[in-house]
This record gives sequence, C-alpha cells and structure tokens, in this order.
Amino acid sequence: MINEYLLKKLADAAFAKAVESLQSARSKSRASSETLQIALSHHLREVDNWSGEISFSDLKTAKNTVDAFVPLAPILFT
Repeated sequence: MINEYLLKKLADAAFAKAVESLQSARSKSRASSETLQIALSHHLREVDNWSGEISFSDLKTAKNTVDAFVPLAPILFT
C-alpha cells in the first residue's frame, strides 16, 4: 500500500515536472495525469512479466528470477 502511494506521488511529481518543462518550452502537454499513470502501470507490468523468469540452456524449465538472484536492497522487497 505504501509502495503504491509512493509510486503515485512519484508519477504525479514527474508528470508535473514534465508539464512545467514543456510549458517553459512553450509546448503543450496532450497527456493527462491519469493517462500517464495508466501508461506507467502498463510499462511496469510488462517489465515485471519480462524479468520474472530466466532461462539457461542447461535448465530444463525457466526459473523465477527471485530464486536465482539475491536482492541488493532486501528492505525494498518486503
């Protein structure tokens, strides 16, 4: 729940900064905050699906990424 809240706040801040940059360049943003959040959610889901399993030629089946690697910051994964 906290991760979702932080991601939403981060997405809002990034969108606001992007809009500010575009406005300073006298351009207009055509994307809304909701559209950006949907696109970011879709992208993160795709990355999660892509990185969820690994396969090697000597393995008979794919292996979950979390079973093959040690997280660098275990606190973030709780």
